[in-house]
Amino acid sequence: MVKEAVSIDKILKTLPVLTKMERKRLLESLCAYPDVLEDLHDILIVKERRREATRTYQEFVGELRAEGRL
Repeated sequence: MVKEAVSIDKILKTLPVLTKMERKRLLESLCAYPDVLEDLHDILIVKERRREATRTYQEFVGELRAEGRL
């Protein structure tokens, strides 16, 4: 798993300097590796949402209880 994380990190750093065609070819080739593609997707979501407000586990559980879902 560490090896995949290094590869994904390299991919993320490389993407901005690639031409549009190179990015397209890279992303198409990643489709052959669903696990890596899923990891890349997860990392991009985390980066996108990193500035969102957070809450504690206890707050989360409290919200679920208040909604009757727990």
